[in-house]
Amino acid sequence: MLFNKFLTGVLCASLISISVFGQTDEGDLFESAKEFMSYGDFKNAEIYFKKLLEKAPDNPEYNLELGLLYCLASDKKTDAIPYLEKCDQLSKNEDEFPERYYYLGICYQIRGDFDKAINYFTLFKGYTKKNKEGLAMQQEVNRRIESCNHAKIFVPSPINAQIKNAGDQINSPELDYSPVMQPNQSNIYFTSRRQGNYGTASYDDVHQRVLNTEDIYFAPITIKGDSIVYDRAKKVSSKINTTDHDAVIGFSKDNQKLFIYRENDVWYSQIAGRDWGDPKRLNQKFNTKKGQETSLAMSAAQDMIFIVSSKKGGYGGKDIYVSELQDDGSWSPLVNLGPNVNTSYDEESPFLSTDGKTLYFSSMGHSSMGGYDIFQSAYEKGEWQAPKNMGYPLNSSSDDIFYTTNEDGSLGFLSSDREGGIGYMDIYEIHMQGNEIPVTEIRGIVLAGKDLTPVGARITVKNTNNNKVVGYYVSNEDTASSDYGKYLLVLNPGEEYELTIEAEGYTTYNQTIFVPAQFEYHQMYQEIHMGEKESAIYNALFDIDTQYDNAYAYIEKQLAVDEEYADVLKKDNMYSAYINTLIKIDKILSNPDEVINQPNGTSEKKAESKSETGVGVDEFFSPDEILAVMQDSLSNKPIVMPNIEFDYNRATLREDSKLELNKLYTFMKNSANVQVEIIGHTDNNGDEDFNMRLSQKRAEEIKAYLVSKGIQGTRILTMGYGEYKPIAPNTLPDGSDNPKGRKKNNRIEMKFLFGKE
Repeated sequence: MLFNKFLTGVLCASLISISVFGQTDEGDLFESAKEFMSYGDFKNAEIYFKKLLEKAPDNPEYNLELGLLYCLASDKKTDAIPYLEKCDQLSKNEDEFPERYYYLGICYQIRGDFDKAINYFTLFKGYTKKNKEGLAMQQEVNRRIESCNHAKIFVPSPINAQIKNAGDQINSPELDYSPVMQPNQSNIYFTSRRQGNYGTASYDDVHQRVLNTEDIYFAPITIKGDSIVYDRAKKVSSKINTTDHDAVIGFSKDNQKLFIYRENDVWYSQIAGRDWGDPKRLNQKFNTKKGQETSLAMSAAQDMIFIVSSKKGGYGGKDIYVSELQDDGSWSPLVNLGPNVNTSYDEESPFLSTDGKTLYFSSMGHSSMGGYDIFQSAYEKGEWQAPKNMGYPLNSSSDDIFYTTNEDGSLGFLSSDREGGIGYMDIYEIHMQGNEIPVTEIRGIVLAGKDLTPVGARITVKNTNNNKVVGYYVSNEDTASSDYGKYLLVLNPGEEYELTIEAEGYTTYNQTIFVPAQFEYHQMYQEIHMGEKESAIYNALFDIDTQYDNAYAYIEKQLAVDEEYADVLKKDNMYSAYINTLIKIDKILSNPDEVINQPNGTSEKKAESKSETGVGVDEFFSPDEILAVMQDSLSNKPIVMPNIEFDYNRATLREDSKLELNKLYTFMKNSANVQVEIIGHTDNNGDEDFNMRLSQKRAEEIKAYLVSKGIQGTRILTMGYGEYKPIAPNTLPDGSDNPKGRKKNNRIEMKFLFGKE
């Protein structure tokens, strides 16, 4: 919208100033500077305008032009303010260079001084023509004033989210945008217009500068708690990137398809071994002949596709449409999501939550704070509801677009040209607090025959409550891929499902599973063994009853003998606390206690509370181990168990590990209301499939040991992630091996689940 040429057409003609140069060299400099501006060569234009200001620092037009340059260079917008203000001060009257008001409004809006921005926008409105272009400009200025008023509401009440620039391993001095994370969280893919792309640079009307063509890049990532370590980004193969524009849109949830934008349409590439296959254009139901299709989102069950199109018949600009998979395998015609979602402005970059209940998208309409903002719409009563602005600091007064998240919604990415970036548009990571989506993700592999080799299979999932098919899944059919035979199911909790597994040459297998109600995102692993006569599923789901309202921390204080005390905790219930493992404490009694305290190390001694109503027994452990475990447990994060180790490529428990597990056994024996999830991880040495099985077997070995000592198997959940969730780099930045990192990644984690006693 920062078009000085456009403003010339909408401002009253008598108000446009024409400079008269006293010196030829000054005139030549000015003409050269303007020519560089017209080509979008801001670097050289800046040099020439600064030379002009050295010659004539009090020339209002030179100050105006340099201010406009910084406004157009999106990474330096607020640098324009002193030059535009000087132009304002030096102008002979308010009617000279009225465009300064518009650009000052933009700069103050971006800087967050919304009242000043509104004032300048209001001043500017008085100088627009009453023709068609002038009325359109007035509408644009009114929208900016409205955006400033929205920002005055959102900025003082920030949401609970952390926004961080992804850094120079990902971002360049140019435009970087449309970030999408692979479903296994191993890589981030994005689009860039940086130097070194395959195509030829050309002038871009939207950004008013010379830009490179779009190419797709990727970078391996390592997630460490609330931080992400990025490897340096690289271009994807020439199968995907061409000399034309190629932009990444997203992945299917099973990681089998990569969606891209090319030639005004949506294309897809199927996984082929460790690379992507040749892209193919989606069929004409999704791509129109005269419209432009720019973005796509697919549901986790792969039964709905949301697509952005500029086709005729919409509400204005680009709208979001949806198509649903029919029972016969065909796709329904595109249906506009309607006025609740679409506006007379552009809507872009849809993204559907894993549970299918929330649609995220960007819009220049609705309650935008400025430019594109990110919104969310809930699916209720058979339709998408009026969207809500996701708030500050997720949104800013600049363009914020291409929002995506991981499966549970806790980690996301967006693109923004907000102030303080590395380039014209940067990629940012988002850490959302308390935003986990309660869905269950089931990763598995289909194995067949006596040798249990991977095989391609079709999996149909039906909800038994309403007899509706909720998804058709296909395990990876590429025999050259390390993912051959693998599949991913994403199911909503609290429902029963019937799975039908079909593989050529083997008996069709049906299995009913129940996904328990839960309050958080959950992942599981299972194997399907297909046989000629019979088939079976291994590691079926356990019934989980997770509760959080009875998890408490407490501070124990020795009380003087022969005195009575009121209840410290005012809820008549069981109280639990972590010390080394977990001890169960009865409701605090008023009778005097006989205390035996052992402050250092684990003690076999116990403290006993006697009263008419019962006996409570406490065990004491080393206080050095209390806080870390208690904090992790209360935040429901997995706890790394450093003293449980396995030999290289083995799943047999070592004797020293059994000693550590005996503490867990004691805790579980005394706490019948608590379940434990045991999670195995490996480094990336060897085959991915082998590592997945190894991590699962290690978790199951621990479970078997606890069961052998008398703990019920239904209280123990096992999960193996293989090499997919490292907490440290497996290699150093120079590419050499990192033994310390591998040791950290070969680990066992535990998560405790609190249920009702």
